[in-house]
Formats: sequence, structure tokens, C-alpha cells
Amino acid sequence: MITWFHLYQAKLLSSVGPSLVVPLSEGKLDLDLRQMRDVRTYWALRRDGSYEPETTALLGDLLRPGELFVDVGANSGYFTALAQSWVRPNGRVVAFEPNPEVFRRLQANVRLNSAEGLVSTRCEAAGEKRSEGVLRVERFEDGWGSLVSGSPSSREFAVQVVSLDGVLPASRAAVVKIDVEGSELAVIRGMSNFLRSTEDMAVIVEWNRQFASQQMWEALSNSFSLFQVTRSDAGRGYGLRSLRAPQDLRRVLNTNLLGIKGPIYASRAGIATKA
Repeated sequence: MITWFHLYQAKLLSSVGPSLVVPLSEGKLDLDLRQMRDVRTYWALRRDGSYEPETTALLGDLLRPGELFVDVGANSGYFTALAQSWVRPNGRVVAFEPNPEVFRRLQANVRLNSAEGLVSTRCEAAGEKRSEGVLRVERFEDGWGSLVSGSPSSREFAVQVVSLDGVLPASRAAVVKIDVEGSELAVIRGMSNFLRSTEDMAVIVEWNRQFASQQMWEALSNSFSLFQVTRSDAGRGYGLRSLRAPQDLRRVLNTNLLGIKGPIYASRAGIATKA
């Protein structure tokens, strides 16, 4: 089926060509306009000035030089490219992208930002434990890949699955972003030791009604104070709605949640904490 985005993509390809480098804060991103996810990213940059503007603004407030950012489901590296510029000069970024075709674009964008010594890229899926899995990638957009669902027309890739506990370095503070199309609970369960040993942590995780569950809520709420990340036209560029129960999200189809552990990231996000 031809959509508005396909027509937009055809126009871009004819006027711009197959690729375009765009500035991002103090970094940059090479977009492959033959791929629909990068077309959507370019469209969002033109429309809003950023991709997922509320999440971009939130990460900009949370991250500081010298800190650790973990990008689980990094795609071609939009958030990785931003984060590497925010945690310089002595911070670290670990980016996971299991789709081998998209992973090559992620690596190219790391090189584009001269960030090879700061960013570790892993062509693996994050999950509960080390195993093998099948990544199902939609043909119409290579950014939509899932270990737990797919359509009859999906392409399939055999991938390695690792737990974050097994690969992440010890850190006093860390920001973790998780966008894995249905494997969020497995990723959270696979980072339990890292979570216990990290004094301050912020986690941004996609809550999608298709995959969300009571078990996922409990895994998050047992360790974090939870907030829904919302759009805002004023101030910080995002809003945070405190959440007490999964029923608070019963009318939400898809959103990002912010989980906070410790005072550092609460303060940076403007969240009042008890004395």
C-alpha cells in the first residue's frame, strides 16, 4: 500500500539523493533516505527540530559529561549520536542493534562523529539471558524489528541475545533507553544485577499496549519511581506525569515511561523528592 510517507520518500530521493547528513546538537547523523525509518527521522527533524522531541529534551537534561548511556534498540544511531556529544570527553555509550543491516548504519554514524573510542556498538539483542533468537523485521520499515512478533511478510535474521548484566561495565550512575518492540520485560529482567549495583539510574522505556503487562509494570515499579513522558510546548520541552498503577495508562496506546532511582536524575528532570 502506498502511503503519504512513500510519496514523501520519492520526493526526497529525487531532490536530495539517497543520503543526507544532518546536524544534531554537537554531533551529526547520516540518514539513508532509501530506508523508511530514516525518512521518518528526517521528517520529524524538519517538523519539530528533533526526533521524539520530548524524549530528546529529557535525555538532554539527564546526561552529563563522564556518564554512561545505554541505547537498547539503537537503530541507526539518532540517540547514540546525541548522547556521545553530551557525555564527552570521558563518558561512555553502549549501543545495541541486532539488525545487521541497520547495525552497519549505526557503525557508520559512530565513525562520522569520530566517537569510536567513546561508543561501543554491539550487533546483539538485549534480553533476559544469553541465547539465540530470531529478529523479525518488517519489509516496509527496517526500524521495526521484534523478537516476539512479526507479520507474514517479515524478513528474519538469526541474532545473538545477551543480558545487560553480562556485558555492561560497572557504573555509579547510568541512563538506559529501551525500545525493543515487545522485549522490554526481558531486557529489564536481564539487568537486575546492574540495577542493584548502580546508585543512580534513569531508564526510559517504551510502554506499548500491545506488549505491556502487569509483570512489566511490577518489574519497573519495584525499582523505580515511574512517570509518563508527555509533550510540552513550554519550559523543558517535555512533561512528566506521575504514575501509581498500570491503570493510569489504560487509555494510552503507546508512550515512553521514565523510571528514576536515586536523587541525581530526579533533580535533573525537575522531580521533587522527599527530604
